[in-house]
Amino acid sequence: MQHLNLFSAAILCTAIVSACAKPEAPATSELQTVEGQLQTAATLREAPLLFVNYWATWCGPCRKEIPELNKFALEHKDSVTVVAINFDGSRGDQLQQEIEEMGITFASTDLQAGEQLELTKPSVLPTTYVLRNGKLINTLLGPQTLQDLQKELPASDG
Repeated sequence: MQHLNLFSAAILCTAIVSACAKPEAPATSELQTVEGQLQTAATLREAPLLFVNYWATWCGPCRKEIPELNKFALEHKDSVTVVAINFDGSRGDQLQQEIEEMGITFASTDLQAGEQLELTKPSVLPTTYVLRNGKLINTLLGPQTLQDLQKELPASDG
């Protein structure tokens, strides 16, 4: 019976925390990439194929995956949009320094982009969300290789 009470308490706490969550930012506000490009969440959602990768400097598997994402973004720059989001919410100069430290060469932005794309902040890193025409089609957990990423391409692009 005590386990049932603890379970009920956990569900109640989850419901309370969920109800207190901050509302999502409007999808019409602009997102600025670290590179200075302005985009909106709506523009990103319109991308035929969008890969959104969450990473952190303290994540060893993220460090292993970034070179694969760099290659993938470069090889498929005409058909795929790849965006990096820092899991820890770093911004400004700190974010730029971490991007350089990680060697990320594709577009990068802050957590606001993930929120505006209505993506859940992952509980596992690295995580890459794959969206086709704004709809989530896959969630890739753990470090991906170039070959893993290419499996997500339509047959004509792969």
